[in-house]
Amino acid sequence: MKITNRNKKVTAEFATAVTASGSETKPVATKMRRTAEKPPYSIEIQYPQEGEKVYKGHYAVRVDIQNVQGVQLSINSGDWQSCREASGHYWYDWYPSEAGSFRIVARATGPDGREAKSTIRTCKVI
Repeated sequence: MKITNRNKKVTAEFATAVTASGSETKPVATKMRRTAEKPPYSIEIQYPQEGEKVYKGHYAVRVDIQNVQGVQLSINSGDWQSCREASGHYWYDWYPSEAGSFRIVARATGPDGREAKSTIRTCKVI
């Protein structure tokens, strides 16, 4: 085997990346990434549905999740507001007074203290 670049350090990883014919292949990346362990529960905003048109006045946002200590909602990156639990769901009584596009996200804290967030749900108030 002929090494063309003499500055290259030969490691065990590099040596295993060389094929039997003697030509080099790219070494496999071995960088370890730290990934946060995901909570064993998922939180989902059921209503409004993605892109739904909502009328001004009252709208009950429904969030589905079980076995959590509490659920909160944020609209357009505003303050987190507590949701109430009823009929096996969490609800937030929203009173939009202005027309426009809104982004809603929910979060919950599980019994183990870990937090989960929903995907962002967009809707339009008309």
